[in-house]
Amino acid sequence: MSLTKRYILGLLCCIAFPLAAQEMSPEEVQYNLRVSAEIRSQLTRLNMEMNQLADDVAREGRISERSLQSPYYVRTMEGKTQSLTRRQQALDVRWEAFSASNLSFVADNDTLMEMVTHAQLLKQAIADSITAQQQRVSAIKDFTAAEQLINAQDSAYDKLYKQAFSMSFVQKLAPQLEKLKAQEQAQFAELQASYDKAKAAADLVPQLAQREQRLSDRFFGIKAQSDKIQQMKYQPLIQRIKDYIMGIAYVAIILIFINMISSKWQNAKKTKQAMEQQAEMLKKEHDYPTI
Repeated sequence: MSLTKRYILGLLCCIAFPLAAQEMSPEEVQYNLRVSAEIRSQLTRLNMEMNQLADDVAREGRISERSLQSPYYVRTMEGKTQSLTRRQQALDVRWEAFSASNLSFVADNDTLMEMVTHAQLLKQAIADSITAQQQRVSAIKDFTAAEQLINAQDSAYDKLYKQAFSMSFVQKLAPQLEKLKAQEQAQFAELQASYDKAKAAADLVPQLAQREQRLSDRFFGIKAQSDKIQQMKYQPLIQRIKDYIMGIAYVAIILIFINMISSKWQNAKKTKQAMEQQAEMLKKEHDYPTI
């Protein structure tokens, strides 16, 4: 009921109440009192059940890092959330039936209207809490699935890398190598999607932070192997040897340059120290005692 309608209804009640009170018989007064008491009793029972459900939702929603270590925790948590959802749905059905039968009478009673408003706010808070709990359960399931998938890739990626490396030596196998790289790219795309879900899950459930760090280390290790596989291409053995030698030569040149800079720096340091010692000696020779 909108605020405007409530104002109009309240105004009409204020106008009509004196007339109704004058015309109301003792039996009608007793009837209204009896109905009001019955509605108050129903509201009290509904509020008690909602409060109990709210407490249960809050208790079952607590998550600890230790509990997440259990492989059965997600299944248990999901079952409890489903049970809470069924209780919420049953209460919603009873609430709708109560509202349809009594709302017109409740609108004329400020005390009952206040109880109804409180119950509606509590009902919405319970619904929001259960929705949040369902989201956390779904996030933990996504994280666990990503964890299992990514942790199982070590041997698979070692095998893919060895295959790609051996194919890159044979020119005739270049098409097969490209096919292998395409398969690996599709496989890594699946891992990337699972990892993104795991990251989002860790943001929603902070208790997953430590496991998320370990999962990230695994994932980026696999990503490094994926990059190496994608860079594979046919290259003759002679060219590989030349590249290897050139790589050693580049390293040697860099080391020589570093050694040269280091030697110059050491020489400059020694020269500076010698000049400081000579200046100190000259100062002592000219520092005669005075009477």
